[in-house]
Amino acid sequence: MLARPPSTATFVARRVFGSLPLVGIIGLYQLPGDDSRWFAVRKTGFVYSWAHDDAVRTRRTLLDISSRVANVPEGGLTSMAFDPKFGQNGRVYLFYTTPGPLTVRISRFVSPDGGVTIDGGSEEILISQEQSSEFHHGGTLAFGPDDYLYVALGESGIRSASQDTSTILGSMLRIDVSGDVGYRSPAGNPFAGGGGRPEIYAWGLRQPWRWSFDRETGDIWCGDVGDALWEEVNRVELGKNYGWPIREARHCFRATTCDTTGLTDPVVEYSHEEGNAVIGGYVYRGAAIPELEGIYVYGDWGRGKVWGIYRDGNGLPESRLLMENDFRILSFAEGNDGELYLLEGTKIFRLEKAEPPGEDTFPRKLSETGYVDAGDAREAAECMIPYDINVPFWSDGAEKERWVTLPEGEKIHVGAEGDWEFPVGTVFMKRFRLGGKLIETRLLMRHEDGEWAGYSYEWDVGERDATLLVGEKTKDVGGVEWTYPSRAQCLQCHTVAAGRVLGAETWQMNRSVLYPSTGRTANQLMTFEHVGLFDAPLGADPETLPVLPDPGDESEDLAERARSYLHANCSHCHRPGGTARGNADFRFGTAFEDMNVCNVTSDNDLGVPGARLLVPGDPSMSILSLRLHATDTNRMPPIGRNVVNVAGVEVIDAWIASASPCDGENAIVLDNETPGTRRVGNWGPSSAPNPYGPGSFYSLNPDNTYHYDVTLPSAGVYDVYLWWTEWPSRLTAVPVDISHAGGTATVTVNQHTNGGRWNLVGQWTFGNSATVTIHSLGGGSTCADAVRFLPTAGQ
Repeated sequence: MLARPPSTATFVARRVFGSLPLVGIIGLYQLPGDDSRWFAVRKTGFVYSWAHDDAVRTRRTLLDISSRVANVPEGGLTSMAFDPKFGQNGRVYLFYTTPGPLTVRISRFVSPDGGVTIDGGSEEILISQEQSSEFHHGGTLAFGPDDYLYVALGESGIRSASQDTSTILGSMLRIDVSGDVGYRSPAGNPFAGGGGRPEIYAWGLRQPWRWSFDRETGDIWCGDVGDALWEEVNRVELGKNYGWPIREARHCFRATTCDTTGLTDPVVEYSHEEGNAVIGGYVYRGAAIPELEGIYVYGDWGRGKVWGIYRDGNGLPESRLLMENDFRILSFAEGNDGELYLLEGTKIFRLEKAEPPGEDTFPRKLSETGYVDAGDAREAAECMIPYDINVPFWSDGAEKERWVTLPEGEKIHVGAEGDWEFPVGTVFMKRFRLGGKLIETRLLMRHEDGEWAGYSYEWDVGERDATLLVGEKTKDVGGVEWTYPSRAQCLQCHTVAAGRVLGAETWQMNRSVLYPSTGRTANQLMTFEHVGLFDAPLGADPETLPVLPDPGDESEDLAERARSYLHANCSHCHRPGGTARGNADFRFGTAFEDMNVCNVTSDNDLGVPGARLLVPGDPSMSILSLRLHATDTNRMPPIGRNVVNVAGVEVIDAWIASASPCDGENAIVLDNETPGTRRVGNWGPSSAPNPYGPGSFYSLNPDNTYHYDVTLPSAGVYDVYLWWTEWPSRLTAVPVDISHAGGTATVTVNQHTNGGRWNLVGQWTFGNSATVTIHSLGGGSTCADAVRFLPTAGQ
């Protein structure tokens, strides 16, 4: 087995507390003035503590409020803060979300015994802010050098809230909690005298997940998670507006121009070509790495990158890459000694200066690895066992060949659900061809430390040999932009949750293949069992074991084919414990109602208002489809996929179009010309395509009205959608007034781009009955073909 190549990074993330059982750890803290213990918050609602000793094996549970916590994608118990006078008052502050309706709470608890326990019955709720989404709640609270408590809240999916100072959403708050009960707003806050919420310190934020104070200067550094294109780091100052949603970082949001008057620029920004969710860190004030003194260190959740903010030759801030990891960073932490830590959820790492690299003996040429014929690198070595899978991962149209080898005497363990576990020393090899030419060979191997690593070799033009690549590379191959992944990127798809190995599992391997060495065709499972590669008999004939259906085989069930495609291309991240945001589960064996996608909202609507992960009957409103169609930074899978798989996407779209309404969905849809609808004025039947239902009508004159009267199951807040036909010959800017219980909304209809789909036009409060009136404002104005009421999340 090849030895792992030495790291050339200047800094490394060194694992600590490796013997502790950790799950869902997203915050790590120490008591003021006490370096002997660590305290951690678990997302599901627990507070733990343990000794400050890398060899520690046990932890103590201080608090369990899991029954009060809503563990939603960007919520749960997300942070804690000790009162500066904890030694005298025992006060602890928690930031968490609670269900029914979904609400962010900032609460004060008391530890009666100096941090040995926290009294769950002592809770005093200080701030309670209802949320409209499972995303963008903020998540951090901390005491400043002025002993005030600072709290950052996201905009909860209501973009306009970040510019509305009558709400605390999308803002940094500052409150004085030194009194016996409750809190007061400091007189220095910008709206303490009126004009906005007195708690607000600064505003215009989107999702300030992690932020911190510089312990030396008192500056507030905040990583504000962006929307679809840009991430930003801000230095948050009193009374400043940071621009969301007018701007995303320094860029006008979904507009070519915007009014930037009064907006504060971020310190640095980066595009989604570099990462996809900023994780705010800390200014380094430790002693172990003197060259980092005063440098703000932050990272990216999606790429595992860590940067530091330095000054360039002109004194301007610039980011420099410090290291790249193969895990997703959930949070940073700072010890009392100023040293920094990275949290992955199940593991904790300390930022350290890397040791000088040792001798690098890792083969630079594929022909030197021992896994191909030394005389002809195009031929696999005799130790390599060829295999194939039922549904390949889409790789921009490349043809692929696969081999695996195990150490002598070692076996494969087959889990209860058909997942395979491979021993240390296992090596997988995959070869890629585009247009019949060899372009890349990848090795995936499990090293002596039990960890997996991926290596990419680029073939030369003459196909004589391939050369090891150190980092990511992109080049044009016959008109296709081909991406060679970095080593860290390899493990972002080969996730821990998926067992690192993606294709080798029972329902992928249950197929017959031709073995070139014998010229025989045989079932792979039977062959592997026959040659003794499993540690126990399969105990079943392959014909009785599950098989992933071919997505392109129209004789198979459409839903099965679509789910098979999602399993092969998406489930490595979208599964329990996976690295994707949200709770979607795309494993083939997951029942549709348990996939957590049907009418589920996302923190990014991809510019399609009202879009949800999967809207039955409408791919154009389904984020799942939109991402598969995308070729920009919104694409899925996000790494190394530059070409749309047209055939695969067609299967997904056909499945979505044929999907039945979600179980339990109480959306109400009313089509025109059905009971409950009435029209006033001169309307004519339309022959435009894509109507909702059997037909549609359009206004022949201004001032015509069309009324939808509907009975709702309960009073409350509803998302209201309207469906317009798609007709290129109609006007692209048709003004229409939509009257409802709360007032009137004016929308401009573009039937070129907004037709043939549901369009979210408002979120309004209704009683048990509702009337929505479409009012034509000009000639050529159009009627909505149908109206749809959907209760908002949490109702």
